[in-house]
Amino acid sequence: MAGVRYQELVDDVLLIVSELVSNAVTHAAELSPEVTTELTVRGGWVRVSVEDGDPYRPKALETDTGRTGGRGLLLVKSVTLQAGGVCDVERTGEGGKVIWASLPIPRKDAQ
Repeated sequence: MAGVRYQELVDDVLLIVSELVSNAVTHAAELSPEVTTELTVRGGWVRVSVEDGDPYRPKALETDTGRTGGRGLLLVKSVTLQAGGVCDVERTGEGGKVIWASLPIPRKDAQ
């Protein structure tokens, strides 16, 4: 059973990275032609972050159901919360932003 939970964590992390990088490339590329990604494993948590130089701080809001896009951050927030994690947007010292999500690593003894 632990293997299934680890695979779910890997799938969630891959989805989050894909959404955050896609958002940075789509929405911040004009002001920030480079993005930085980071994955950290520490203290029973996996933290994924994507940083760009655009100062705009997006909000994960409900979107019009007729739209085909604009749901990336809402999806990241939903996946993160469902996994028992947290996510946020913070300003960087250079004037840009970093969007991050931290997910708990399943314990081996959890049923």
